[in-house]
Amino acid sequence: MDTLQNNFPDEEFYNIQIKLRKWLRRNGFSTWKQIQKTCRTLLEAYPNEYSDLYGKYPEYKLFMPLLRNGICELSKQNDKTGFLILPKENEENPTLNPLILLNNFPTINDIVRSYKIEESVDLKFYSDLYDKYSYKPIEDNKKSIGIFKPQDRVYENEFIFDGKQQRILPKKDDNPDSINVARSFVRIKNNQQLFKYHSLRKELNTYYYSELPILITRALILFDVSQLKDRKYKYPLTMDIPYKNIDDKAVNELLRIFGNNCIEVSND
Repeated sequence: MDTLQNNFPDEEFYNIQIKLRKWLRRNGFSTWKQIQKTCRTLLEAYPNEYSDLYGKYPEYKLFMPLLRNGICELSKQNDKTGFLILPKENEENPTLNPLILLNNFPTINDIVRSYKIEESVDLKFYSDLYDKYSYKPIEDNKKSIGIFKPQDRVYENEFIFDGKQQRILPKKDDNPDSINVARSFVRIKNNQQLFKYHSLRKELNTYYYSELPILITRALILFDVSQLKDRKYKYPLTMDIPYKNIDDKAVNELLRIFGNNCIEVSND
């Protein structure tokens, strides 16, 4: 399950995120590297023992919820990929229909099959999904469905082996969702459930919030727009915080996208 959330003071987290949002508005079009640097710079004002709680990649806690909730958007300018923060009125009055977002989302299998086949690279390290940011050496040249690298370096290309062919993942700077799709694919193929649905309450919990495709989490929060103003939804969600007002049509779309075993259904 996701272990992104740490027990640091909530109030300070929101203060830092507000500063990040102000910087995004001033800066305009911002690249992923600029956002990374700004998140780390913001944390430099805090004691080391506090900022260490955000981990090596604080942008995933500070910035990614803004992107997942539709407060920021992916953009391209002069062949560069970056991000823009949307006007405040768009944040407060979203017009997107969440069910249409899900209706138009391709299956995880189809997305993976769209990635370029690249068999010429010798893959030597695999991703341990229990520690998402670490890669371990492959033992005895055994390769099962999973995510791999030829070398254990931060900016090394990542690949997915789908059981038959190895495919290169688009770079995160060009497609921040490629690794999310890959992780979802691997978990599905390993028969791991991604969601728990409470049918009477119409609430959906996510086991792996930070690994779900961005548009999926954006759609889920829009089924109850009051969640956009709820402070706890501005932080990476844990299993304890559900998406609300999720109906059967949305559940059926998730089953189509991820597969028939992706959801545990509870009659409560």
